[in-house]
Amino acid sequence: MNRLAGVLFAACLLISEHAVAQQSSLYAPPQGSDGHPDFQGVWESRWMTPMERPPQTPSLVLAPQQAAGMAAAMTAGRHAAPGNTNPDSDFDLVSLARVRGEYRSSLIVDPADGKLPYTAKGRAELAAFLKDGSDDPEQRGISERCLGGPGRVPLIPVPANGYLQIIQPPGKIVLHTESLDDLRILTLGRSHGPAAITDFIGDSTARWEDSSLVVETTNFRKDDG
Repeated sequence: MNRLAGVLFAACLLISEHAVAQQSSLYAPPQGSDGHPDFQGVWESRWMTPMERPPQTPSLVLAPQQAAGMAAAMTAGRHAAPGNTNPDSDFDLVSLARVRGEYRSSLIVDPADGKLPYTAKGRAELAAFLKDGSDDPEQRGISERCLGGPGRVPLIPVPANGYLQIIQPPGKIVLHTESLDDLRILTLGRSHGPAAITDFIGDSTARWEDSSLVVETTNFRKDDG
């Protein structure tokens, strides 16, 4: 799961709408002085494509008509959500993501079913978390309580404030989200800290594998949603 998070992070960067507009089958990212891809800049992620592929959408690549239908269904679902009296407020997502001109139904491309490949332990922990409920205010998610969250692994576009600034000083990758002003610093080549020290954003290390940035994250706090 940790390696997967790094792959998802790289995928989110590469399908920025601005980058896609200039991308071809031979696209190569700009290189920094260290010879690795230069991700620096402000990236926009105003797409509606979910992380996991919906069960009623078996195909990764969608025709324009299919993409329009999926976007319309997602918009209708947002309008019908219980308690949502103003579904269009604070919502910047405008269309499905496009990669090399192709509409995508999920950000995950591997495995082929577009689903997170949870281990048995991971599924059990997720089920236990969902079962606990949210009757206590402190059980509500970190993002809902405006205590941070969008900068966690994996980086997932949020309905509003979908901008991410990336800075690459020597030996580091700095991620700064517009939403809730999260700041995450990845140090290249460092080892993980002691298992007893946990954090709601986890403990991340990063390394380059050719032109791919791989981020591994451990030591999450289990009491933060």
